[in-house]
Amino acid sequence: MKKAPTPDTEQSSEKRAGRYGFTAEQLEVIEQDLAVFEAPEREKFLAICQVTKLNPLLRQIYATARWDKDAQVNRCVATTGIDGLRKVAADTGEYEGQTPPMWCNKDGIWKDVWLADGVVPYAAKIGVYRKGFREALVAVCRYDSYVQKGKDGYPTSFWKKMPDNQILKCTESNALRRAFPQCDGLYLKEEIHDDGTETETPADATPVGQPKAPETVPTVEKPARK
Repeated sequence: MKKAPTPDTEQSSEKRAGRYGFTAEQLEVIEQDLAVFEAPEREKFLAICQVTKLNPLLRQIYATARWDKDAQVNRCVATTGIDGLRKVAADTGEYEGQTPPMWCNKDGIWKDVWLADGVVPYAAKIGVYRKGFREALVAVCRYDSYVQKGKDGYPTSFWKKMPDNQILKCTESNALRRAFPQCDGLYLKEEIHDDGTETETPADATPVGQPKAPETVPTVEKPARK
């Protein structure tokens, strides 16, 4: 039986929630989604929400569970979309846009649009302008360093359908973090790789707060009658 909260616990909950910019009721909902993490990981995620001003209740930021085989615990990786990173940059009041995106093949010739059907770009490049900086802070990312592959060794769905868009998002994410330290600790799901220490591939990782796809139940064929 759940105990009724006392005035002291209610006040403590309100104080803790207020520290992160939420009401006690909002924090309770958020922490239900963070139940897979231990206390330090939960506090880390809430601190990132506070600093970035991204709201998990509005699906602006997610806590993605990554298994740490050595420590035997779930690590919390704060993930967002590219729009979330742009918002963090814009909220500083110092974000002044970007350079045009560019892609290149192995020849190193940069192009402002990728029109090579059936050929993945070798790399993407984009720069971010910040007030007070003389030049744009540019990031260059190679496709091979970021492409996510399934167990069959082939690129996952979106990396296969739109490789130019996927590598550009990763590149812009890097450029935004270079220009704005406020984006540190925030990653796109496209950037999270399976390094062999985690139980799920990046494409299958389920952000906390989103429904997880049902597991496929293997079928067992019955031996033919003789």
